[in-house]
Amino acid sequence: MSDSVSIPEECGRKWNSDGSKCSWPAVVNTPCPHCGAATNFPLQNRQHNPNALMTCASSVCPNCDGFIQLVLTFPHVERNSAAQRPSAIRMFPARTKKYEIPDLPDVVPEALRKSMLDTVRAYNAQIYGATATSGRRTLEGIFKFIVPESKQKLPLQKLILEAQSHTDLAEPLRKLSDAIRKGGNLGAHFDLDNEPNETMARQIVELLDYLISYIYVLPDQISKLEDEIPTRSGQPN
Repeated sequence: MSDSVSIPEECGRKWNSDGSKCSWPAVVNTPCPHCGAATNFPLQNRQHNPNALMTCASSVCPNCDGFIQLVLTFPHVERNSAAQRPSAIRMFPARTKKYEIPDLPDVVPEALRKSMLDTVRAYNAQIYGATATSGRRTLEGIFKFIVPESKQKLPLQKLILEAQSHTDLAEPLRKLSDAIRKGGNLGAHFDLDNEPNETMARQIVELLDYLISYIYVLPDQISKLEDEIPTRSGQPN
């Protein structure tokens, strides 16, 4: 099924059953294969085949109107057993919109650039565990290049706190450090004990891309613009 993608069971919401010994989600939360946006897909036009232990449904992305199909397959269950959730959920088509590999300028340290590109490639290959592992290494690298060498071996949460005194991002970095420390939704993204799904993996990549752009790329672009302004202002209109 190269033209489909597997959807983790935990992406299902509001599970239902009609007495057929099979239960299905009313909504599936997963990135749209057409536009890439994190989307709640309500299962529509649902048809269940009890003999084949299979449910088919369709849905439409509210962001781009892209059409998807969902196929849920179920394990065989005994007559008196409780309703079972699907053993597999697959979405058609497979994700066609990959994360564009960023063109990072030379101002970004080479080791950090390589780590970021490895993270994006892992995500595009749909290897989400590797995305999280590489993503955490990239996040650490972002801040290791900000703080003094003597501080570079600090744990991630303390590394982010230390970076506050070396950048103008004190408040956003404090919030990021708190999120990592408390282990909430954001903290779980970078917790190697958690198995990430596609949504988590994409959010990791987007956060890293934003941080690198904000910390490294934007200041460099502003500096270049400042260098050009006197030259331009001296030219005749």
